[in-house]
Amino acid sequence: MVYAVRMKIKILHIFLLSLIVLVACAKAPVFAPAALPPGQWQLDPDHASIVFTLSHGKGLSQFTGRFDSFDASLLFDVNNPQASKLLVQIDANSINTGVAALDKKLIAHRRVLAAKTNPVISFESTKISEVNQRQAKVTGLLSLRGQSRSIVMQTKWNGSAFDPLRRSQVLGFSATTSFDRRDFGADAWKNFGVGNIISVTIEAEFIKAPIISEK
Repeated sequence: MVYAVRMKIKILHIFLLSLIVLVACAKAPVFAPAALPPGQWQLDPDHASIVFTLSHGKGLSQFTGRFDSFDASLLFDVNNPQASKLLVQIDANSINTGVAALDKKLIAHRRVLAAKTNPVISFESTKISEVNQRQAKVTGLLSLRGQSRSIVMQTKWNGSAFDPLRRSQVLGFSATTSFDRRDFGADAWKNFGVGNIISVTIEAEFIKAPIISEK
């Protein structure tokens, strides 16, 4: 009995020591782009979110929703940040407002998402203008309901750090943008107190993509 208790205590000590080592190895984010490995970075969906808001009831409140399924890739050129490329793809069927019945309407309505014929919402960068070392304007084409329009995302680089749990170098970004849904033909309920300007907030962590051999 005493031996079993001692073994449990020993195992607990080993676990706590390992946890302390992992925390110690997780360095604070750094802000030196030149120190980052160049190439392809892949979104970590477990550490990312896409949240949107729009006015409801003619300004009585801000209605909020999110998308639960999406992916993104970032081609980062360490020597030329302006040449970087960003591609985002969102599953239109993954919209989540917290109201299941409303989600079904938004997905199916031909003047909202029309997801049956347009299941993917995408954003592809066309120009990246560096504001300073940590901020940039990302211009790109947003494709929604089969229609594409140019929008601008205000992005902030939150730094980079090696994550021992994911065993990878990680980049962190925050971004915001807004657009008029009517520009994409998504004009349902515009005369019933539903706002037209959709504001989007994005939080994203990218993991350094592994090099795939062509052999």
